[in-house]
Amino acid sequence: MPPTDQPQTPQKARLAGIGAVLMTRRTRFDPARHRDRPGWMETVRSITDLSQTVVSHVETGARDNYNADTLSKLERAYQLRPGTLKGALQDGGDLIAADGEVLYPPPPPGAEHTRERAIAREWHNEITSRSAGMALDLEARTEGLPDDEAKAAVRRAMDAGQAQAILILETELRARAASKE
Repeated sequence: MPPTDQPQTPQKARLAGIGAVLMTRRTRFDPARHRDRPGWMETVRSITDLSQTVVSHVETGARDNYNADTLSKLERAYQLRPGTLKGALQDGGDLIAADGEVLYPPPPPGAEHTRERAIAREWHNEITSRSAGMALDLEARTEGLPDDEAKAAVRRAMDAGQAQAILILETELRARAASKE
């Protein structure tokens, strides 16, 4: 995903966030086979007749308009509570797993990440989707590496990115505090 200075619309950010949740969900079903879309498509084809294009669209947040039959098949493939995908994609409703877990929107940050004012949902969705896009881009760049090396390389890259982000935020906060003195 190329970096952009232009913020996504709330709708696009929500669709991208839902797509990222669905990709994470399918990977958790079978990390070895579902880490990439071709492995996931083998499983999808064994239970539905969904095309790779439809799966790609829902995972990338490309669109929100699917017919009822397609929505039902997507819900079956991703093990979602029937009827929740349409609401999540089109109306901003919750995306709920078949077992009742609310998958989207994400829960509020943990206690260690709380702050006095809540992050606006749209902004949270934007940074979540950009983070997921970065992770997918890093994953794609590991082609040819054995899985264990690829995972380690992506983890190191993500850890370095997080450390850099924290450094930038702390520097900004210190500069702001110094300017108030």
